[in-house]
Amino acid sequence: MAVVAAAALVLDRFNFKLDLTSRRSHSLSAVSRNLYKELPDTLRVTYYVSPELASRHPGPRAIEDFLYGLAGTAHGRISVEVADPSREAGALEGLGLTPQRMQVVEKNEQRIAVVYSGLVLQYRDKTDSIPFAIGTTASSTA
Repeated sequence: MAVVAAAALVLDRFNFKLDLTSRRSHSLSAVSRNLYKELPDTLRVTYYVSPELASRHPGPRAIEDFLYGLAGTAHGRISVEVADPSREAGALEGLGLTPQRMQVVEKNEQRIAVVYSGLVLQYRDKTDSIPFAIGTTASSTA
């Protein structure tokens, strides 16, 4: 049991995943793995995700896993940063990110939280964004 636990910790640290699904649905496609070949310069991806959302929904973790997997195969041509949007107060809408309202219940108390889960992509002198994403499938982006 200790060997399995140690192996899991080591594999998690090096972003190694074993996809045993029949359709390899948790693996990067060949296009994604070879994307770096189309990039002469570094693509910078910043994922702004609110901790309140990340702790309550599995989507942000899937996005982070995908981005780190993509960066891990890109030979340094894709850099990924996960950032707390509260540190960029006010600037996120200017980058094209869209806040969403989420109902939060804590200790029998209900409130509305404003959360972010958006990506900013910077390549050379251009910046683009995905205003809000809650998972890695095409239907989970707003």
